[in-house]
Amino acid sequence: EPLPTKRTLLMFLLSTSLSGFFIAMKKLLRIFAPAVFAVTAAAAGASGTASIEIRGHSASVSVAETAEELQHGLMGVQAMPENRGMLFVFPKSGSWCMWMKNTPLPLSVAFFDDNFRLISIASMTPWSTEIHCALNPARYALEMNDGWFRARGISPGDTLSVTRRP
Repeated sequence: EPLPTKRTLLMFLLSTSLSGFFIAMKKLLRIFAPAVFAVTAAAAGASGTASIEIRGHSASVSVAETAEELQHGLMGVQAMPENRGMLFVFPKSGSWCMWMKNTPLPLSVAFFDDNFRLISIASMTPWSTEIHCALNPARYALEMNDGWFRARGISPGDTLSVTRRP
């Protein structure tokens, strides 16, 4: 779907009443968020993308696996589409932890073991340096918009399926 022109966007916003302003902004976010997220993830240097599925729910994720990618994660990402996220592939199983330094959007993180079995889930506050660690040794972490796992009834013990894309 082609992106709207500046003139189209301006006319759209001007024709919207003040009470409809937030509805208009939500529509614009739906249009631009995927492109902004893709550009930001690429700028963050993600190793690629993958499709994931858990409990019958699918999403597209950027994959972080180099030391730099793992450290940067989703820092600086302003908005993320509903079924988008980032999969962190750690070099080995261990007591891995996450934080939200320089990350402006609320996220949930799910930690998985070597067999992609869900260990634990934590909600994380934007900009926070509070540490969120896996309850048991983890090999993978999946960051999604806050509440994504809860809204889908995903809980510890569920299994993640990952299909890497070239």
